[in-house]
Amino acid sequence: MLPAADLYSASVYARNQGLLATLTGLYAEIPEPPLPSRDFCRSPAPAALVEFLHAYRQLRYQQEGREEILRRTAEFYFLELVDPEQVCPFHREGECLLGPAEPLLCRLLRLLTEEEFNRWEEERIEGLKAVAERFQVEWGVQVPEAVLSPRAYPGVSEQGRLTASDLENYRLKLMELDARVAPPDMAYHRFTLFPIATHLAMTIFNPGIRSRRAEVMREYLAGSRALLDKYVERARNFCF
Repeated sequence: MLPAADLYSASVYARNQGLLATLTGLYAEIPEPPLPSRDFCRSPAPAALVEFLHAYRQLRYQQEGREEILRRTAEFYFLELVDPEQVCPFHREGECLLGPAEPLLCRLLRLLTEEEFNRWEEERIEGLKAVAERFQVEWGVQVPEAVLSPRAYPGVSEQGRLTASDLENYRLKLMELDARVAPPDMAYHRFTLFPIATHLAMTIFNPGIRSRRAEVMREYLAGSRALLDKYVERARNFCF
């Protein structure tokens, strides 16, 4: 979303304007969600730009495991539509490596009622199928059926359950925060909402590399990792 050169100044601005404190307050408002499963994390929820700034500040000072996160981020960005085994690069053994910076919608989705979560999944799969059709028609990339399957309900009890209306209210609050660090029309049209892994990949890779995403996918499906490994190595050497 933002080039690396602009991220530090943007995160300082967000902190000085109290946006990160407001974000932390939103996190504190909701109940503790169930732990994230591998199945749940194969489709990470969109995160606001201000959430990415929050996570980026944490990653910038986190040395341990950062190279592995960068490797997995590159693989996830290029392969999420063609490799059913891909999961969010911040997932590890039932926990989110972002810790206190775990995005709000990732938390909220695990607090929805089963009915509301299944409705979310129906809409997600419908949108994903439209994307799959586009990749098939325009680039000849066949998205595996396993990628298009819905996730199991992640809740464990009815205590503290939220509704889709609650989720939408929180999403609006995130867009209001983003409108203070990005053009408001982009924020309110949800153009600043991407999974943290996608935000990070868009920072690591320039537009020219991102434009080759379909080529990497097609090559991978043909049995070659040559182009993918080239970009994975670039990601591993990214400097925060």
